[in-house]
Amino acid sequence: ILNLLAQIKDLKVVARTSSFQEGLQSMDVRDIGRQLNVRYVLEGSVRRSGERIRIVAQLNDTNTGYHVWSQEYNRSSSDVFAIQGEIADRVVKALKLALPVDIATDSGSRPTNNIDAYDYYLQARNFLEQPTARSLQDSVQFFRRALEFDPEFGLAYAGLCTALVRQIEKQQDLDVMQQAEDACAKGREFAQDSFQVHYAMGGLYLVKGDNKAALKEYQWVVNNTSDNLDARLGIARIQADTGDNEAADQSFRDAIQLGPDYGPAYAAYGAFLFNHGRTTDAIQVYQRLTELEPSNVAAYNNLGAAYQLAGNFGESSAAFREVISRQPNELAYANIGTNYYLLGRYEDAAVMQRQAIRLSPKDYSLWGNLGDTLLQLPDQQEQARDAYRQARKLAEQALTINPQQGEVLAARAHYCARLGDLDCATNSIKQALQLSESTLYIQYFAVLVDLRLGHIEQAVLHMKRAIQLGLPTIFLNADPLLAPLRDQGHLAAAGP
Repeated sequence: ILNLLAQIKDLKVVARTSSFQEGLQSMDVRDIGRQLNVRYVLEGSVRRSGERIRIVAQLNDTNTGYHVWSQEYNRSSSDVFAIQGEIADRVVKALKLALPVDIATDSGSRPTNNIDAYDYYLQARNFLEQPTARSLQDSVQFFRRALEFDPEFGLAYAGLCTALVRQIEKQQDLDVMQQAEDACAKGREFAQDSFQVHYAMGGLYLVKGDNKAALKEYQWVVNNTSDNLDARLGIARIQADTGDNEAADQSFRDAIQLGPDYGPAYAAYGAFLFNHGRTTDAIQVYQRLTELEPSNVAAYNNLGAAYQLAGNFGESSAAFREVISRQPNELAYANIGTNYYLLGRYEDAAVMQRQAIRLSPKDYSLWGNLGDTLLQLPDQQEQARDAYRQARKLAEQALTINPQQGEVLAARAHYCARLGDLDCATNSIKQALQLSESTLYIQYFAVLVDLRLGHIEQAVLHMKRAIQLGLPTIFLNADPLLAPLRDQGHLAAAGP
């Protein structure tokens, strides 16, 4: 129903993550109106028993707290599509708006003729909203189950494509790229005019590095539907990837203004700020995200990482402990490992990093972190090389999909340098710097490569740039890989 209403340009519909946030169900409708900044609230319940379904829906005015409209439906479960269309129709009539013809028709509200396929599809969409590795796996499984019941279910193919693309982005699971391409192609075949398909195609093109094609897909969504915050965030990411940071910053802030309670907008903007060394701003954005979505473990993890970059290990550890207590994941373990690493507790760091790798074995950065840590332990040099070899292998697999990933190129340069492949290190860091000189971690890896090559003066220059981009003092004083600069007194020259 949200999807149907979101296609009405004269109607601003709050995003699902805000509408279903924890605690709203127990609030008075007038308080919900103030919380979400909305005039009307559509609420209801669904009960299913065998082949029968009972749906109660009511539209409430948040100014008065009174019902504007209410209705109860007791029908066969196969009538759920018609019920959805009827509810959308009654809502827009109550609000004295015009319902677009393509939505008003039965076909417009019937994405599949199979109720079981639709049931699995809705559950898959629910899992897709949850930013964890397990929920992504469940989402893929449920989309596939939906397609077993209806092999021509275009929206399920679009959802499957999006879920697989997120697996590639979040877990570096490149083995599913062909599956994602196939799912998007099927989605376009069976539901080419749906915004879900265009959004999925945009994500697929983006992860493959085809920014031009991705921009075209996202712009289609923005131009043809009011449900376009995710597409706007995609456009902002493209602007950031192409170095237009000022435009990207404005696009992220515009998205937040359009959806002030939309969690993914804060998550995306926080990542942009974090990657560009704007640590204080990132902390504020992530704090707001934890307020909007108190159950979002990724929000606490990102907040902890931002505190870590700021050198505030107390707040950082508190945020990571919050993640571990709620829902342990690879990022929390990896970040706790980084805390230990910077505190010189290398054995503890290795334990955390191995736990992170167990949960996400295809993430090159986790293997690289383990290599850095093992390098500091006696009698662990060969194990460190093994970790660097695996990190390099996985980074190079990522680059076969999208060779324009500056941070991946910079990380590979570091791994190659540690493995003694100096030609690879030199060429990789050169390519990374050509793609972006304003990314903190590219400059940081450039320092490490220069030190390995013995280019001390060049390392100092890159260190100055990294500090300008936000590299905190704690890294200068605690990172063992920067010891050559400290030992030779060069950090003072590089300091702010």
